[in-house]
Amino acid sequence: MAKNRDFSAEADAAVFASYDGLPVHEKMIKDEIRTKSYLNAMEDNPHLFKDKIVLDIGTETGILSMFAVRAGAKHVYATDVSNMIDNARKMAEVNNMSHKITFIKTRVEEAKLPMVDIIVWTHVPDKTSLHIAGIEDGERMSGKVDYWNNVYGLDFSPAKPAAISKGFLRTPDSSAVITKATCVLDLDLQTAQVSDSTLKSLPFQLAANRDDTVHAFLAWFDYEFTAGLEPVRVSTGPFSPPTHWKQTVFYLEKPVKMRKGQALTGEVSFEQYQRDLNVRFSYEYESSSANGVNETNGFNGTSGVRAVNGKIFASGSGLYTQIAA
Repeated sequence: MAKNRDFSAEADAAVFASYDGLPVHEKMIKDEIRTKSYLNAMEDNPHLFKDKIVLDIGTETGILSMFAVRAGAKHVYATDVSNMIDNARKMAEVNNMSHKITFIKTRVEEAKLPMVDIIVWTHVPDKTSLHIAGIEDGERMSGKVDYWNNVYGLDFSPAKPAAISKGFLRTPDSSAVITKATCVLDLDLQTAQVSDSTLKSLPFQLAANRDDTVHAFLAWFDYEFTAGLEPVRVSTGPFSPPTHWKQTVFYLEKPVKMRKGQALTGEVSFEQYQRDLNVRFSYEYESSSANGVNETNGFNGTSGVRAVNGKIFASGSGLYTQIAA
């Protein structure tokens, strides 16, 4: 996604260490929507796995390796760098699958592997798409922003931009969505090229479903396994049962009042910084006047007001430096 793909050893070590303990894996495994989508995609399609050599990248608890064995795989090679792989070996043993799974504690790039027929990875189905919408979230946003007006009798308002300069993982109620959702990226991962992952200038148009105020952009992804007899589709969005992935909320510094049918247009881009993403939204909408209507993010943002054929348009942009839980 970006130019900086040389992750530091320290950043790598921190990421891998975060997967050493059980709690993060417990959360993922207990997410039945997520886990059953992988289970169904594999066990409902034994013809794809029968007598095949499988590579499981980032095996974690080894659960996908074991699903592959149950689906008929001849042998599975499972790689991981975190210490959880030591527990995965024990889990395979108690499930009488240790003779079918070879666990290799290393990066997949450094593993000595035979030719494999199938690659499984908990983050790679064969199709995925990215979606955004505008949401009303005034109460939550007020708690994040207005709090800084009076902190034990002190004015901390300069902290406001930093308070909302990150994306926040949330599961807002679907009733908070006040615009039509739009798909900004649709990838077939079977044919995608490296250049397709350069997520620059993805356009969007969000039309309001009702008169209301947009306090934030909401982003989520959907994914599909389509190679089997029965496609498996999962949405992590606000109109589907919640998953451990949740959605990501990007607050605007100044909310945008919208009328039903009014459109907010713009583009979103992503830039990789080590293992994080910087996300930038640039947007424009028709405004009733040029006086005090310029709804723009002040954190590393730009703004402007222009007139076109007698109509006034306000614009803004915001840079979100990382995702926060």
